[in-house]
Amino acid sequence: SLAPEYLMYGKVTDKLDVYSFGVVLLELLSGRKPIEPSKAQESLVIWGKPKLKSRKLKEVIDPMLEEGSFEECQMRRMILAAALCLTRSPRLRPNMSQILRLLKG
Repeated sequence: SLAPEYLMYGKVTDKLDVYSFGVVLLELLSGRKPIEPSKAQESLVIWGKPKLKSRKLKEVIDPMLEEGSFEECQMRRMILAAALCLTRSPRLRPNMSQILRLLKG
């Protein structure tokens, strides 16, 4: 999944990397691929954005992860970071140093 501004205007900026990092975070959290061949019309970002906004762990995290096998607080930080990285407007996306601070807690 590519950032909206790249698809629309071909613009490459540091905020493009932030968006891509959000996609990677969402992959890690959910255990899903960016594009599932069986669900050609639904990209990971389209699937994940509403779930990230709701911040309900069980809707986002990989169902293969056993409860208690992860730190809930860290997962919540990762969900928030992914949601911020995937903000549609590049101007409203944080920079990577802000995301790093968020993930460190």
